[in-house]
Amino acid sequence: MFVLETVLLATLVSGLLPAVSLSRVSLVPALKDEGDRAETRGAHSHRTQSALVGAQVALACVLLIGAGLLIRSFPSGPGNPAWVQPASPPYHRDHPD
Repeated sequence: MFVLETVLLATLVSGLLPAVSLSRVSLVPALKDEGDRAETRGAHSHRTQSALVGAQVALACVLLIGAGLLIRSFPSGPGNPAWVQPASPPYHRDHPD
């Protein structure tokens, strides 16, 4: 349930922030090619975009590390978790001493 909530929150944030920042831009000068593209964006928009890129890179690193740990745990199998040490083989009577 936590993963579903996190995905929904990330979807809303990544979809709404660009829409809100673009709603502040006057479209008439931008569509008429009056001025440079950098003029239509303020310093706040640039900081927001930089923060989102940084958050995206951090999230990608966390997901890659998690995926690596998950793949690493597969060889142990469900019957023998990675944190459990296998027991020594049982002693057999007919085994020569």
